[in-house]
Order: sequence, then C-alpha cells, then structure tokens
Amino acid sequence: MRCQIFTWRIMKKAPFLLLLLMLLFACEREPVNPNEPIGKETVKDHEGNEYTIKTYGSQTWMVENMKAKTTKDGRNILKCPANGQFSYEEPMAYYAYDKEEYTTNRRGYLYNFAAAQVICPDGWHLPSVEDWQTLMDYVERKYTGVYNGDEVTVAKALASEYNWRTCDTVAGAPGYHCATNNTSGFGLKAVGDYIVTSEDDNPDFHNYFRISQHWTSSSTDAVESYRTFEMLYNETSPRISQRKIFQAFSVRCVKNN
Repeated sequence: MRCQIFTWRIMKKAPFLLLLLMLLFACEREPVNPNEPIGKETVKDHEGNEYTIKTYGSQTWMVENMKAKTTKDGRNILKCPANGQFSYEEPMAYYAYDKEEYTTNRRGYLYNFAAAQVICPDGWHLPSVEDWQTLMDYVERKYTGVYNGDEVTVAKALASEYNWRTCDTVAGAPGYHCATNNTSGFGLKAVGDYIVTSEDDNPDFHNYFRISQHWTSSSTDAVESYRTFEMLYNETSPRISQRKIFQAFSVRCVKNN
C-alpha cells in the first residue's frame, strides 16, 4: 500500500492526522459488488433520449449506448438495412435488429462512422483511443481484483452481467461467471455488429452475445478506416481494432473536459 509519508516532526505533533489520512487515502479498494448502483445522474440527447452517466476519475461517461435517429442539426439518419441492402448513397446510417426492443436497456443502435461522428449531445464527444485507455487505466486501479473467488479483469469490470455468451474455460473473460462482471457499473453488452466487407458482399448482423464494439474518433493509416474499442466474450483484455467506416458498431459518448 502506498501511503503518504509525513516528516517525523509532523507525526510527533499530530499523530491523529496520520491515522485520519491513512483512513481517507487508502491506496487500493476492493472490487465493488457486481451491479454497483450507478447513481441517478443522466444526460439527454437532442431527441430527448435520456442516458445514465457516471464519473470515472477525470472523465464522465455515458453508461448506455446511443439510440438517436437524427443528427444534432435535425437531419434524419437512414435506418438500414433498407430492403435488405446497404445504401452506399446515404452517408449516415443506423442499424437495428428485427425487434425494436433490442435498443432498450442500454443496447442502443449500431451506426456507421458518418453517423457516429454527429450523434453525441452538445458538450459530449465520440471518445478517442486515448479516452478509452484513460478509462481502462482507472478501472484497472479501482475495480479489478478478486470477487467471490473470481479474478475480475478490466474486461469483466467493464462488461455487463448479462448479454454475454458463456465461456467456462477462460477465467477473467466477460463470458466466465458473468455474475461477477460489471464491478465498475459501465455495463458493456455484447450487442454484436453489422459487418459490410465490400459493396459486393451481403451485409448482416453478426456476433450477438459474442462482442461489444464501439467506434472511436481515432483514424488509422488505412483509407476509410477508423479504430474501434472491442471486447470479446472469451478474452480477458479489451483490444483496439481497425474497421471500415461503412461497417456499423455501437457508440458511447464521453463528456468534454
């Protein structure tokens, strides 16, 4: 445990201060219980949709995925697939599974990159890779450890306690003993993705229960590619991936500093 060291002079004059500060500034905390209450703070988007938010160190994040259908300036975002085909003429698109209720309970919609850039509320933004890394560093310090005999990794700490495929062979993965997930209250769900590999391929929904994947604002060296924050049901650590801008993934927003 790293604790602040005081000079002998201060300790001699005020030993009670040392005891008080040791209690207040304990260096590490045990992981909180899964499903930790995340408070009642919320933010609304331009459509009036309400999202629960939570502060992690210096950052404040939405702990729900975006579900707006329009841009902040009132333009409609095309709902796809339209007639079973992806529209390359429409630059902004969102995707919903057959049942609209899949968007409830913080699942949200899947967006192509053009739409992902313009749906965060005023005062919020699409997080960069650095934003996600800052969150992971904080979660690792505060919300990982051992809970009920399970190793709580960063991935388990960020993952919801449901909506993940079971994986009994990889301890520390989101699919391993899901009841000990979500110590951070961030609640990432494996809502999958909408993959379009080229104009000639048939796009479709993939990886439901297997993957949670979110757009970032960080570009790559490849043409028409941006990075995503990705967690798999059977891996113990999140990863940063490279994806094409016409594919569709979830969006979380982080508050501007």
